[in-house]
Amino acid sequence: MQQTCYTVLTGIMQVYKNGGVNDKIAANCATALAYLSAYSADPKQMEALFKAFDESHEGDDALIIPIKWGILTNGNDKIDKSAMS
Repeated sequence: MQQTCYTVLTGIMQVYKNGGVNDKIAANCATALAYLSAYSADPKQMEALFKAFDESHEGDDALIIPIKWGILTNGNDKIDKSAMS
């Protein structure tokens, strides 16, 4: 189920990148992905997701800000988030 959610959310985010959905939909998908990352088997996946959109999506604030905010506030403290904030 985790993989299915990831696939659907990243698919919608890719459609956003191609101009297919608006900023609000992209931001909601990015936030959901960030909060769901708190339940991943490997806590390092949160850190990877936090950094994943830095270079490849420059200027896409509808994706970058919700992902970073969601990871910082998702309640999972298995990794040190102090360097992220």
